[in-house]
Amino acid sequence: PRLPAIAAPITLIVPWHAGMGRDQAAVEAFYRTQYAGTPELRVEMVPDAAHVVMLDQAERFAALVDSFLSPRGAR
Repeated sequence: PRLPAIAAPITLIVPWHAGMGRDQAAVEAFYRTQYAGTPELRVEMVPDAAHVVMLDQAERFAALVDSFLSPRGAR
């Protein structure tokens, strides 16, 4: 209920793999629903990753974090 009050941008880095039992679109929809109302939400799906996405897909994770931390015009 307080998500609309968050003024800062939010990037969700969401792991996904075929063994999760739900397709990628369903997982993304779940997270978008959970964060509904967030003024500036970016959902980044990372395929072939599980719970420890920063290890499973280290380069992709680092690139997403770098993008989030870069000046806003660079996104």
